[in-house]
Amino acid sequence: MPLINDTICYSLLINALLLVLPVTVKLGITCRQINMLDPRKKQAIIKKFKTHNDDTGSPQVQVAILTEEIKELSEHLKSHKKDFSSRRGLFRKVNQRRKLLQYLAKTEEKEYEKLVEKLKLKKKIEIPGLTDKKEEIVEKEPIDEEINIEEKNLPISQVINNFK
Repeated sequence: MPLINDTICYSLLINALLLVLPVTVKLGITCRQINMLDPRKKQAIIKKFKTHNDDTGSPQVQVAILTEEIKELSEHLKSHKKDFSSRRGLFRKVNQRRKLLQYLAKTEEKEYEKLVEKLKLKKKIEIPGLTDKKEEIVEKEPIDEEINIEEKNLPISQVINNFK
């Protein structure tokens, strides 16, 4: 008799575990499942890009964290091509990084240059007014002296006769 009860208990225990196990797996969400950085990796990035000892939110740190998140999301989307909610999140992160880079380029141009080199970003943001290229202003000169009416102050009849 005890043998049957033990078997029933074990089968009930196994069934209970099978029912409970998926729930615990769903509750124990890992960083990979929600496309976030691992906390150790995030701390390493903060340590590498911080501007002072207590720095966790400077633009340099934020851009570095966003860059790593963008890399991870890109890898995720290579294998899950139809994951449109993650794609939307990727676009948000890219846009946020772009805005932070623009801000950094306007306020601290040298820091911006160093950060772009460190992160190996492809494109540098060009902000109007901050570029080294100076546009040359070319004054308009008359093509032919006869056309320049204002300097000679000629009467209109004479100008018309000159074109004939």
